[in-house]
Amino acid sequence: MIGAMEQMQEINAFRVQVGAAKESDVVQLQAQVVKYEENLLILQYSEKDVKRSIELLVGRYPQGVIELASALPEVEEAIPSEIPLSYLVNRPDIMVSQYAVEKAFYELEMTKASRWPSLSLSSNGGWGNIPVLNLIKTPLFTVGGGLVSPIFTWGAIKSNIEIQNQFQQQAVTLYAKSYLTALDEVEGNLLALKTVDQRIEKSEEALSYLGRTYELSQVQFRVGNENMFTLLQKQMQLLNEQTNRLNLDCERLVNRINLYQSIGGAAVLS
Repeated sequence: MIGAMEQMQEINAFRVQVGAAKESDVVQLQAQVVKYEENLLILQYSEKDVKRSIELLVGRYPQGVIELASALPEVEEAIPSEIPLSYLVNRPDIMVSQYAVEKAFYELEMTKASRWPSLSLSSNGGWGNIPVLNLIKTPLFTVGGGLVSPIFTWGAIKSNIEIQNQFQQQAVTLYAKSYLTALDEVEGNLLALKTVDQRIEKSEEALSYLGRTYELSQVQFRVGNENMFTLLQKQMQLLNEQTNRLNLDCERLVNRINLYQSIGGAAVLS
């Protein structure tokens, strides 16, 4: 990309000499070249930093010299339509709140009341119309349509667990809050994945059009109907969209990792 910008800068300098362009155009291109060079330095630093982090993870001295793959990994596996809600129990915040409930009810031998119901998350639909009082008995509900109402209300909890003191009340309330926080994060990550997939489709479409435009511009340049400056502009547009596409691939991987973590690192997404 820097090479293309430098070519455009040279052509524009020649156009200024023959009176076909203004000096301000050359200066503007020079500024853009410098900015691209700055961005390259940032990317090189980021690459080195990532390599050092990976070396630490694998027990090597962090020199930033480890060899990495030249392309991002392809993730072809689709998100399951249903994800057992019990996987959320592996989240640290859920574990802490669950242990707090078990401790609060230990003396009354009511720890079973704090265990996760046998439910599943769905990545396809919205919330089901489930009566709150029947939550523990319901075999299925869906995530994706928005957290429009609390899952645990005080009445729902009281109908399933007999609260004996304020410590139990606090433990159950925090447990319910951690439950809702987990569901909100899962829903947000599912939405992020869906959105980035849609953006990738649009980027692919844009790349197809820009690639064809660049091919046609090359033909026009060869027959003398288009100048090199215009051709390089078309090339820059194509390169910019290719960069955007690569960023979207990276964003998709990050969103998938976030979903994996929000579900508690469940093997269902491996």
